[in-house]
Amino acid sequence: MVKFLLQRPIAVLMAFTACFIVGLVTYFTIPVSLLPDIAIPEITIQVSGQNTSARELENTVVKPIRQQLMQVAALREGDFDAFLQMVTASGDSSWEYLQNVIPAGYKEHQEVAVTIAAAKHYLGGKGAVRVHGGGFAGTVQAFVPVEMLADFKANMEKILGAGRCHVLSIRPEGGAVL
Repeated sequence: MVKFLLQRPIAVLMAFTACFIVGLVTYFTIPVSLLPDIAIPEITIQVSGQNTSARELENTVVKPIRQQLMQVAALREGDFDAFLQMVTASGDSSWEYLQNVIPAGYKEHQEVAVTIAAAKHYLGGKGAVRVHGGGFAGTVQAFVPVEMLADFKANMEKILGAGRCHVLSIRPEGGAVL
């Protein structure tokens, strides 16, 4: 067979050219429906840190973002217990490991840490509590079971003062223009 092809180079070239032309015609005439445009959801996060190690970036930037995405997934799947566990773990990380609830060098300013400890005490292992919005200027966010809400608020206001504990509700539709 190879000998046959070697003796007829013009026939081989014509066969190759015919196949190439058929391929081009086919490529340009395939309906769009067979090659749909698919927008694949993706998130791109670019982080740069001068004089920051990869481990530090992982712990201070990447890990919190990953945890937030996992919390969103738990809520979408309706797994509220997993969501509360992740909120608690995130709060523990901020409070105990990153120690970002007490301004550096100001050990007398432990209001956020005391509030978190009191909230954990009054929740008694139910719900979740964490610093929200940054420890130094943030607030303490607690997810309180409805049946415990009145007592929780009253106990927290005994410590923090009247009007310092605000009950917020989450709307079913999320963020909306009112």
